[in-house]
Amino acid sequence: MEISLSGKVAVVTGAATGIGKAIALGLARADARVGVIDISDKVVSTKEEIERMGKQSVAAVSDVAKEHDVEAGIAQIKSKLGPIAILVNNAGITSGAPRSILKMTGDEWDRQMAVNLGGAFYCTRAVLADMVETKWGRIIMISSVVGVGGAHKGVAYSCSKIGMSGLANTVTLEYSKHGITCNTLLCGLIGSPNVATLPEEMKKEYVTKRVPAAKIGDMEDVANAVVFLASEEAKYITGADLYVDGGAHLFTFSFAAKHLSFSE
Repeated sequence: MEISLSGKVAVVTGAATGIGKAIALGLARADARVGVIDISDKVVSTKEEIERMGKQSVAAVSDVAKEHDVEAGIAQIKSKLGPIAILVNNAGITSGAPRSILKMTGDEWDRQMAVNLGGAFYCTRAVLADMVETKWGRIIMISSVVGVGGAHKGVAYSCSKIGMSGLANTVTLEYSKHGITCNTLLCGLIGSPNVATLPEEMKKEYVTKRVPAAKIGDMEDVANAVVFLASEEAKYITGADLYVDGGAHLFTFSFAAKHLSFSE
């Protein structure tokens, strides 16, 4: 099945590198016009790579945790590409180091919740009016298996990720009648730049013991799932949690939650 998103404008947050960049490129290959947002100005390189493919793109350097930044970034993209039809809430951060609940600072908690969950809320709210008006929309949350299973020494990250599922379900309940779908991807161990920094023995043990597919996922595996959910072919799929984890969710989360708290 060849999916075409021709005529659609997509926005991907956290698109400077890693999974977000892979998603943006995947949407562009499906002929969407793609706006890319990131707090880093490296997002401009994603825009330029899309343009080298012969596709249209706009980059906005914005902090998704800030309401006015989001509104300005979305307005910039709309002014050049048109009304937003597809939103991928991918932007996410961790504390950078494992923190038990007793050692998690209020500032660390607030920042992760603000970016991971607050950013998803602000971006979703910013595009909904266009989708309601056109009676067509696709919103996709990029979450993690640790949102369901918990994250050993990663309480803020885990709570922010499960919150994304709650946001997606609420969007589904309120806006499905307008032709808008909203779904959540729960990612396992994906071969992103961050995961590449983990010890090889740790990754090998996880894959051997906890992944029926017996391998780490590719960033394109996530991108391909996004492209499908963004398509007309997925019009009756909404309020769903889709695992992109090689079957790891069929096991208990004890190993993954203890050793591999963060997938992005």
